[in-house]
Amino acid sequence: MAQSKAGADRLKAQRRIAREIAKIGYALPGTLTVRAYRCGKANCACHGDPDALHGPYNYWTRKVGSRTKTRVLTDEQLEDYRQWLDNARRLKELVAELHELTVGIVDADTRGLRADRKRAATKGSAPQRSSQGASR
Repeated sequence: MAQSKAGADRLKAQRRIAREIAKIGYALPGTLTVRAYRCGKANCACHGDPDALHGPYNYWTRKVGSRTKTRVLTDEQLEDYRQWLDNARRLKELVAELHELTVGIVDADTRGLRADRKRAATKGSAPQRSSQGASR
């Protein structure tokens, strides 16, 4: 009974995760950074006054293969894409939860473990290896 309860709980969790994933919509990978900076001109006002920094500039950064890609976004794009970035973060969380659930199922499955094989061998249900025909 406990096994079927655990199985029902796992199925319920899997279905909840699937429903949440189905609601997500667009998912934009990467990170958003808003940054203001000092330029390289020594006589620019940005060097003397912290309120005179250049920017702020909106950067979207992501990995493509082994490379980092960065794109400057307008304020309008930042507002449009922020939800997509939040969606991508939530999607990663849900996939990690699904992975954890699935690994838990596999970890709980004792079929094929050495203890099971030893028990089967002591009961005589496991086939015995023959030493005949072993040489080549």
